[in-house]
Amino acid sequence: MRRLNRRLLSSALRPVLAELPAAPIAITTLPIVADLVDALPVHAWIYYCVDDFSQWPGYDGATMQAMERDLVPRMHHVIAASRALVDAMANLGHSATLLSHGVDLDHWRCADRSPRIGPSEIVFWGVIDRRMDID
Repeated sequence: MRRLNRRLLSSALRPVLAELPAAPIAITTLPIVADLVDALPVHAWIYYCVDDFSQWPGYDGATMQAMERDLVPRMHHVIAASRALVDAMANLGHSATLLSHGVDLDHWRCADRSPRIGPSEIVFWGVIDRRMDID
């Protein structure tokens, strides 16, 4: 299945990349592009690791781990969204730059915002699935 995906995706993307004035820098947030790294004419590859996709509900965890193991050593640069992901990238043989995600608390404080849309406001940014600790 991975060979078929590589063939189909690279066949679709090569003509698009050929139209560009220079080879692009490819940035991915998913390890599913592992099989495209050597198949596409790009200047450099960057992996921005934002989560452990082997733990995502509905994903084939073993395949995601295998693809990440294949992907990471071939990256020109790796960025990770948490210290745990930086450590995970090190375990795969690549140092990663930490670029954590965060919340601008001052921006989201309801008391500091106007106009207000009601007596209280709730803002959620993320994914609700079986991994979330509701308590």
